[in-house]
Amino acid sequence: MKYNVVRSTEDPVVEHYMNILLMAGEKSGGETKNVQYKCRHNKKDVMVCDSALVALHYFLRGYKNIVIWYQGVVPEESYLRNRSKIRSSVLSIIELIGLKSAKACFFVSDEMLKHYEQKYHMSLKCKSYIMPCFNEIGLNKEAFRNESKSSSCEFLYAGSLNEWQCFRQTAELYAHIEQKALAPTKFCVYTREKEKAQRIIDELNIKSYIVDYVDSRELANRIKSCRYGLVLRENSIINRVATPTKFSNYLANGITPIFSDCLKSFNSIHKKYGIGIVCDINNLEQSAEIILKDMECGQNINSFCEKCKEVFDTYYNTEKYIDEIAQFFQKIPWKK
Repeated sequence: MKYNVVRSTEDPVVEHYMNILLMAGEKSGGETKNVQYKCRHNKKDVMVCDSALVALHYFLRGYKNIVIWYQGVVPEESYLRNRSKIRSSVLSIIELIGLKSAKACFFVSDEMLKHYEQKYHMSLKCKSYIMPCFNEIGLNKEAFRNESKSSSCEFLYAGSLNEWQCFRQTAELYAHIEQKALAPTKFCVYTREKEKAQRIIDELNIKSYIVDYVDSRELANRIKSCRYGLVLRENSIINRVATPTKFSNYLANGITPIFSDCLKSFNSIHKKYGIGIVCDINNLEQSAEIILKDMECGQNINSFCEKCKEVFDTYYNTEKYIDEIAQFFQKIPWKK
């Protein structure tokens, strides 16, 4: 088979995921090619699409071998941003057409698969493969040797300030910690939305902080001294199905994730390996006390390194996914 991997965005998270699908297509014995959205191809080719909307373009033009990656629950995300039921309904129709017409679907979590099966009352497991979002391929050994992790407790937030990413609550949690901590602490915020982050930090009267934005390569160098990484979320379907790339960034750099247990996929990994601290976003004072106790206990960096290595050998193992997806592709009854 010929696999055309459609590139409709240059987002680095999407790029990493699609690269894995490209390499899996090669390993399955197929011919692979990166292509731009809306280009014409042989209608017997496999079109590997990075969204249901892209897939709809090819489906309406008679392509039969369509593969779709679902990164998030787009209709629900759209409604949260725009509060438009009509827009959300249209996106749900596109989503459903994709799920029905695709020869294979890729989801980022078991919770996402369950969501779609329940939402549309259909069985998808037989044509689905699950792989989380991540953009790190291994541990940054230099970060695990960084002595400043234990002497100064830096708390990291990296990413955008979309409503569902709960930056205000994250800053409030840090404010509680800063007020009570016996050791020096620092709130390290890396985001494009610097002015918005600064306003919230000023409102909460946080004393020790940095607000900046750097590219991904420089970010890895900046965060290696951080001890904790914050990923707080409210309990919504958007967050329950999600697998934030922050987790792979944090663990790769020896940073302990502080997270909400509604992030179902990572919570399962935490329960297995013990690599994070669960935070109740509805009780920030109590969560701050749990974190303060962890700070007092110190960090066994060697033990934490071994746990992180196990996670990258399993949950974030690029080579494992390439092998398994290649086998998955070989079993699909493509239309000739």
